[in-house]
Amino acid sequence: MENSLAKEKELLDSWRHDPLRFVYEALRFKEKGYDLTTQQKEAIEYVRLLVEAKFKSGMGYDLTPEEEVYAAKMGISIQSGKGTGKDALAAIIILWFMVCYPNCKIPCTANSGKQLKEVLWSEIKKWLKDSLIEDWLVVQSEKIYFKLPKKEDCGKRWFATARTTNAKSTPDEQIETLQGFHEDYMMIVVDEASGIPDPVFKPFETTLTGLVNFVFMIYNPMRATGYAIESQTKYRKDWVCLHWNAEDSELSDMPQFKAQIQRLEEKYGRDSNV
Repeated sequence: MENSLAKEKELLDSWRHDPLRFVYEALRFKEKGYDLTTQQKEAIEYVRLLVEAKFKSGMGYDLTPEEEVYAAKMGISIQSGKGTGKDALAAIIILWFMVCYPNCKIPCTANSGKQLKEVLWSEIKKWLKDSLIEDWLVVQSEKIYFKLPKKEDCGKRWFATARTTNAKSTPDEQIETLQGFHEDYMMIVVDEASGIPDPVFKPFETTLTGLVNFVFMIYNPMRATGYAIESQTKYRKDWVCLHWNAEDSELSDMPQFKAQIQRLEEKYGRDSNV
């Protein structure tokens, strides 16, 4: 029993420091016939750098100049074209953080309940199925929690949760979407961030106070204004900013992807917003 626990701890430690190893070992990516794109691998490495820098900073370790920069960031903002696998990446990061960081909280929001349940939650279920960690987590319609024997309160403290917001609600009601979450290990996931009302983001200024707290934000730039866009412009210094050109993704090598790009280019023009 002790040997089994020691091996499990060693495995978790290796995954915690190497999220790419987690993808290939825990989620069995290649056995399922998948691989990460270059863009996804780059983003995972930035997540690793950010999380380790914040942990070292919070624990009082001496930081390198690079680590000091990452420790001060609010999170990662990914502005992307369509079809690049950004929701798959979000699901992978959620599973990695949830398994490797005890008693974590992962509030997730999107521009609609449909996006959360039919896209993000669906991606989580996809990568969790037939993985090494499939039996570790319980997936419900709006919550995912860590399952441990004789730990009845895991669902109350160690979880990811789906929080929707209504664009027609008052600003005060929208603020409540991500309000009230606090934990040493916390990641806020914002899917399709450009379509979310600005008041939803307001708690970021007062919530990210724990040991390792950060935001993972992904979106297609469908709007020219708003908090998501400002994370890449006005407040760029506070974020790790990534731009994903869909044509640079390995996924764009598929014939149907190339055909779609050609149709859009012919219809709207290559330099159009579309």
